[in-house]
Amino acid sequence: MENTKCYKDYVLFETLDRCSHDAFSIGPMSFCIRKMKEAVQLSKCAKEYLETESPKKWSCSSIESLGNCLLPEVQRYCDPSILPIFKEHQSTRLYYLGCDGRLKFKDYEEGINATSASLLL
Repeated sequence: MENTKCYKDYVLFETLDRCSHDAFSIGPMSFCIRKMKEAVQLSKCAKEYLETESPKKWSCSSIESLGNCLLPEVQRYCDPSILPIFKEHQSTRLYYLGCDGRLKFKDYEEGINATSASLLL
């Protein structure tokens, strides 16, 4: 899938990612986070995630790193019904930011050419 070559596409998908992540965090993941906070042995990255505030800006690498960090903890400490939701959420986040190749933000990746005839004012 490709975007409409409008610079706002990236902003819209980034906003969608932020909103869906917030909803996921206060919804299904909140129960899992409670259980992880009670756990005695957590990975270093999971402890850091629980102790710090979510970043305002996410990148492909930060989303992927967090997903890889939390996946074993979700498998170990959380209700089994959360696991498929967690995996789908991670996949969706990578899609929204164009990290997995399914969505390309050509104008964002290639830069905006101000002399291009395709730009509409």
